[in-house]
Amino acid sequence: MRLALTALLVVCVSTACGQAQEATSEVAKAIDAPIAAADQGIQGIDAAQSFTCTTDRSTIQTAMDAYFALEGSTPTESQLLESGLIRSVFKTWDIDAAGNVVPAPGSPCT
Repeated sequence: MRLALTALLVVCVSTACGQAQEATSEVAKAIDAPIAAADQGIQGIDAAQSFTCTTDRSTIQTAMDAYFALEGSTPTESQLLESGLIRSVFKTWDIDAAGNVVPAPGSPCT
C-alpha cells in the first residue's frame, strides 16, 4: 500500500511539473511575441529611413543636375529653392561649398 501511494505521489508531482513547464513555456511565448513585433517594427523604421535617405539624395542630385544644365553653375540649396527645382530644404542632405551632396547635420544618412 505504501509503495502504491508513493507511486501515485510521484505521478501527481511529475504531472504538476509538466503542467508548470507548459505554463512557463506559454508565458515565455507571450513575452517573446511583443519583443519580436518590436524588432520587426524597428527593422521597418530602419528600412524606411534608408529609403528616405536614398530617395532624397537622388532628388537633390537630379535638381542640381537640372540647375547646372539650365544655369551652367553648381547651385546652392537656396538657388534650388528659388528656381523651383526643390520645394523645401532637405533635412537629410546638404550641398557643401564645393557643390557636393553631404549628410545634413544630425542626419541619419551616410
